[in-house]
Amino acid sequence: PFDILDRIAFAIESLEDLLALALTSRQFHTILSPKHLQYRILRCRLNRTEIWNVLTKRPGIA
Repeated sequence: PFDILDRIAFAIESLEDLLALALTSRQFHTILSPKHLQYRILRCRLNRTEIWNVLTKRPGIA
């Protein structure tokens, strides 16, 4: 059940925990890499320009 495992991974916020989960099995590694380990969803108000300015200047943390 890929969808269920993907939802479990989506609920984990810590990168360290995601990496630990990816190392538990090949199936989790396939699901987590690269979708969850390299990309995360950022939720914030669009009018918080200071956040967007920092992400523009430091794309490595985006």
